[in-house]
Amino acid sequence: MPQAPSGWVSRTPLAVKALRWATTTSKTTKAAGDISSVFPSLSGATSPPLPPRFADLKRRLIHGHEDALRDSWQRLLPDLRQETEVIKTLGSRVIPELKFKHMHDVNKRTTFRDELHKRGVAIIRGVVSEKEALDCKELVKRYIQANPSTKGRESYDFAFRALLPASNPCFHPLL
Repeated sequence: MPQAPSGWVSRTPLAVKALRWATTTSKTTKAAGDISSVFPSLSGATSPPLPPRFADLKRRLIHGHEDALRDSWQRLLPDLRQETEVIKTLGSRVIPELKFKHMHDVNKRTTFRDELHKRGVAIIRGVVSEKEALDCKELVKRYIQANPSTKGRESYDFAFRALLPASNPCFHPLL
């Protein structure tokens, strides 16, 4: 059985199964792309309309459930209006944050977990030092310069890239 790469925190049965699956499955023949092929908005392109079969599928799923769907939507609207106001008030603070050093504080962790469950997204700060992050960024820049065929797309002052092997030092063992 393959061994988990050094630096892996977890050697749970699930992690071992995932590693076994990843090392034994065959590669697909799908053409290489970059992240903008999955998220067209990153390239500035508009998504093409879905084929008509999706409209047909939607009609079949809804058929006979129109009243339940309408009632469900009516129940959702007040919560949606309320959450919209919360987002307007809090702005980016609506996204829960936790400092990594507070991970063992049960009260902070519980509050964080509850907010993460509600929002579906969160930020954990201080996992790596600023110096480590900048060093990693520099390694990535050098890799891209040395490998100009690297797939990816510039975004703001950095890039989304599909490039680094798992042995790269940018993959922090705590992540």
